[in-house]
Amino acid sequence: LNDPTIDHFRLPSIENDAALANSLPVVAEAGGEAPLLVTTLDEYSVARVVGGYPVWGVEAGERFRLVDGRLDALRLSRFVHLATTAYASSRVRRFGGESD
Repeated sequence: LNDPTIDHFRLPSIENDAALANSLPVVAEAGGEAPLLVTTLDEYSVARVVGGYPVWGVEAGERFRLVDGRLDALRLSRFVHLATTAYASSRVRRFGGESD
């Protein structure tokens, strides 16, 4: 993880929120790189993770698709709102020395 040419990396999908929560402190202590979380969060867990850890980004993924393939606009907008609010109010030290 301590490669100066890497500014983020992608964590694989972890459907178990406890496993994800256990891995993030290890990642945060390892260096300046920040993980990009892909298809691991929902509208309930995104604020806790974005507000508490120096993640580079999150992807909504397929969790917000309805059975017929359309996006669930209410859940997706809640996800974006909670992630944005958590990021704005976070005091986590971000990659590059930024502290929000």
